[in-house]
Amino acid sequence: MEEYTRGARSGQAMAESFLDGLLNGVFRLLVEVVPPPGPMTPENLAEVARGMGAEFSGEPWLYGAVVADRPDELERFSPEAFGEPFGQEFQRPMARMLSGKGRRAPQVADLLAEGTLEKGGYQAVCPVSGDALPLEDDYTDSVESLTLCKSKAPGILTGATVNVSKYTAPDMALAYAKTARKLSRGAKFLLAQASWDMAKAQELQWCLQLRDTMVPVVARILWLSQEQRELLPQCLPPGVLLPELHQRALQEAYAQGTAEGRRFQAHALALQMTGYRRLGFCGVLLGGEHTPLDRATLQEEFQRCQEQCPDYDSWREAWQREFGLSMHPPVGTPRYLFEGLLEPHGRDPEQLHFDPTSALDTGKASWNDRLVSRLLRLASTPTTSPRMRRLLCRLCGVAPQRLPSLGGLGYLPNGECPKGLTGGPCGNVDGEGGCDCREGLCFFRRVLALAAAQGRLPELER
Repeated sequence: MEEYTRGARSGQAMAESFLDGLLNGVFRLLVEVVPPPGPMTPENLAEVARGMGAEFSGEPWLYGAVVADRPDELERFSPEAFGEPFGQEFQRPMARMLSGKGRRAPQVADLLAEGTLEKGGYQAVCPVSGDALPLEDDYTDSVESLTLCKSKAPGILTGATVNVSKYTAPDMALAYAKTARKLSRGAKFLLAQASWDMAKAQELQWCLQLRDTMVPVVARILWLSQEQRELLPQCLPPGVLLPELHQRALQEAYAQGTAEGRRFQAHALALQMTGYRRLGFCGVLLGGEHTPLDRATLQEEFQRCQEQCPDYDSWREAWQREFGLSMHPPVGTPRYLFEGLLEPHGRDPEQLHFDPTSALDTGKASWNDRLVSRLLRLASTPTTSPRMRRLLCRLCGVAPQRLPSLGGLGYLPNGECPKGLTGGPCGNVDGEGGCDCREGLCFFRRVLALAAAQGRLPELER
């Protein structure tokens, strides 16, 4: 991994370097930074932020930082207040997450107002819809936030997240359809949610190849602190699945001592990082809670793994030997989109073959959903009279002004989605399609079934 040379640089140069740095063939390490909790005076916040920036700037292998956005934590400082003093010391490319949780579209637009992101020191932004812990009244879909980025902050680089840990045919179809929708809204890079399933990592790369969409992809990895390890698996972010055997092996390693546990965790992540590099990812984002010693150990292990695994096949053999069994996903019957994942000499096959057992199973749309969709589609046509439009909407329990937002759902009212999303499922849906807000499957399963019944599946990607 190439070391980053620190030095004063203009905002425009940093903006260009953020994407260029992901495209120039050098595997990059970014670090996820969480603004500190309050209460704290602005002066003290600036001092703490500068201290954090100085700490990370002393590690040349770090290419950039991604600042977390947690608007539901009222006692935590915002990325806007944190970014400028942090960046003064860090002096490297910076991006920020932009959560739609607890925010309506006008509030997101205000955060994207001209000059706001640049003032915070950011060259890139990555919108997310937000989690459900706790559930808020308002959510702005990440697809809508990306649309706002194009109009409100055209000079800012935009990225998008994708959760690859989907293990049923409908959920894979929905996840990749929403990814395509985000890319069509201007996302220039992808940030893959943490996953210990390297076959899913290769599945994502093959899916992008199949669509001839070779955007740079950064994979998130998680360093688990002592507190997090004691609370496993409840402490994991929504939608992130930690294999039970690996969880047990990690806890057993730390039971032998902190140094042994640190070495074990660093080696597992380093071998995973090496895999991402051999699979064609442009870098990783290190998340979780870690110390300078943890990161130094990880760097040493990563250098060692790269020397021992100089190509895809040597890495694959090492991964299967050391972690092949313990990294089995914690779901009943995991499904994959393609055949031949993680096979010898199979990094870039000449032809991709879909797995017949994971053929697109869209489910069946109910007659009620078909009827409601037909009525609301009729109500949305320009030739329908206002009186008839109001009548049709009343029959379906929908306000007429909501019709434009339902077009991407096949005109299926989204009241069953607790977050009220319209662009597709959130990344927090579990591996088998369960909603993270309530009991039962994700509402967008119904959207998929309806689109299939109407022959409108391509519309889910627009």
